[in-house]
Amino acid sequence: MDALRELGGMHASFGDPREAERAYGEALLTAEADPRLPEESIINLRAQLAALSYRAGRNGEAAERYEVVLRMEQAALGGDHPDVLATMSILAGVLMKAGEVGRAEPLLRRQLELTARIHGPTRRESAAVMDRLAEALSRLGKETEATQLRRNAEAIRKKLCDEC
Repeated sequence: MDALRELGGMHASFGDPREAERAYGEALLTAEADPRLPEESIINLRAQLAALSYRAGRNGEAAERYEVVLRMEQAALGGDHPDVLATMSILAGVLMKAGEVGRAEPLLRRQLELTARIHGPTRRESAAVMDRLAEALSRLGKETEATQLRRNAEAIRKKLCDEC
């Protein structure tokens, strides 16, 4: 399994996504068949496959794959883990790019909640998520809330700059 994962990484770094996907796929099948392997290995392989789908422009497939990764991470790590937060962010971005803004909105709301809890509600990380959520809300026609989020994000950035 490790050799196949390494081979997938080499193919990906040398710009051969088809062979990378084949190697990662074989590694995933091997990993899932071995109950001794940690769940993190399977999650990582699934995330690599999702990223390859995204890079290939197969956003629907990438979103499906990232949804599986997110569910697995939440089960293995808990809902408040930074890796879960990162995958949530990636999935929301993929959904936005795929035009599935309605599906991205609840993820962005959850991401904002977690980011505020982990990093603090007045940190630049929270402001960045506010901007992404505001973009989604604007695309959904929820301009009043989007405008308020943009104002909040701008106020955070201004305060942080004033403190420099």
